[in-house]
Amino acid sequence: MERKARSETIKTISSSTFGGWRYGGELDDYTFEAKVCSVDSMRGIKYGHVMKLFVYEKKSSKEVAVYQYGWDMYPKTPEIQMLTERIIDHLEQLAKAENNKA
Repeated sequence: MERKARSETIKTISSSTFGGWRYGGELDDYTFEAKVCSVDSMRGIKYGHVMKLFVYEKKSSKEVAVYQYGWDMYPKTPEIQMLTERIIDHLEQLAKAENNKA
């Protein structure tokens, strides 16, 4: 069985909000939306900048992971868990880069 190559690039778009940024993007067969705070927070994922995260399958638009100040839907499969971790790491890097601009 041939496996489809996975993307190494996370495509994102952003807009500024009071105290942070909103991001949307895609990775492999999934899309995501996130609210990222300008500072680390006890309410963020791993006490970081990501306050809200929604991950969807592209084809069905089905939610596969949801975090809103806590996990409403934790990623259920190892594949989704790894993908979600990649997105979170990417968003944390974007937040730190934005903070360094200021």
